[in-house]
Amino acid sequence: MGGGGGRGGGGGGGGKKRKEEEEEERKGKRRRRRRWNKEEQGRRMEKKEKKKKKKKEKEKEGGEEDGIS
Repeated sequence: MGGGGGRGGGGGGGGKKRKEEEEEERKGKRRRRRRWNKEEQGRRMEKKEKKKKKKKEKEKEGGEEDGIS
């Protein structure tokens, strides 16, 4: 997710960065980042879904003029 700063492991590609960070955490170089707790992730997804629905509805009534807002 966006807040991860490109290191959350997500999307397959980001995994390397995360491994490096975990090594640094073990050596005590870096404070442990707070991992996303599941319920917060759930809330985020709900927000996203709502936004998507709104967008779709707008496009339905708006026709071609959806890029303006």
